[in-house]
Amino acid sequence: MRPTPTIRVANGFVQLVTHILAHVQLDQPGNLYDPRYVSWAAAQHSPACRAILDQDAALLAQLWALDPRVDRIHSFCTLHDSLAGFRRTASRELDQLSPSEVSRPSVLVELRGFAAAELLHASAALLDDEVEIMLAHVRPELRRACDRVARPMTELVEVIPDLAERRTELVWALGVHGRYLGSRISVGAPADWNCCPPERQAILAAHEHFVGRSRETAYLEAEWSALCKLAEVLTALPGDHRLRYAHAVWLAELELGPILRGAAARGWIDEPTARRLERSPEQRAETFAYIHRPPTGRL
Repeated sequence: MRPTPTIRVANGFVQLVTHILAHVQLDQPGNLYDPRYVSWAAAQHSPACRAILDQDAALLAQLWALDPRVDRIHSFCTLHDSLAGFRRTASRELDQLSPSEVSRPSVLVELRGFAAAELLHASAALLDDEVEIMLAHVRPELRRACDRVARPMTELVEVIPDLAERRTELVWALGVHGRYLGSRISVGAPADWNCCPPERQAILAAHEHFVGRSRETAYLEAEWSALCKLAEVLTALPGDHRLRYAHAVWLAELELGPILRGAAARGWIDEPTARRLERSPEQRAETFAYIHRPPTGRL
């Protein structure tokens, strides 16, 4: 029996937290900010909520810049499995919660003591009602997006069978971004505001799957491993295969400068190859596949 992918709309708490983080402008890995989303979302909020969101997003960006450990705040969306669970705790600070009140006690321990986490918690409580109304309007589109992503995901599972072991969840605010969250993967839902085709988002889900499968804990190592392994798998498809084409397009549009320079600094590739990959993105798919399993030696 062929494995089949599981594709769902992410729960309301994930949608709420990601909505806030998508307004936090960062100049580092983990940035979810997209001016197209901020513009779309501005029309959905009252002036009072827009003011709260703008102020809290700016403060979160400042806290992030001061302490790189704030990166762990990305796990905040796993703290509860539902909006209902969050609402039972929303009126109290994180330090006042007991492990039994959250879905992931280890995440609660990890986030305690971080001003950024407390700020995100408070911001979510203030924006909850308006974001719920916003989600009600887009939920039909989110359900249609699941159907649209299902076909390319099914094709991917044929060449990456263990991708079916993880649930893929669509998040309205994620847009071009994705996240690996253990047994599940979050990617942006194809939508009018982001113009992402379903094939691109399926490729993104496969990339996040390989990030998790790499078992690397450092960002650069995990991303590099995933980029190379996915390229190896998809460049083995026939030249006219639509997923091979979608992967090449996705890879070419990525801003890989920091990753390529980091790879060169570690000796995974040489400087000329790093420069070529940055300047000629159309060569990336074939080159990454070659890097992962070169005929002789390393680049």
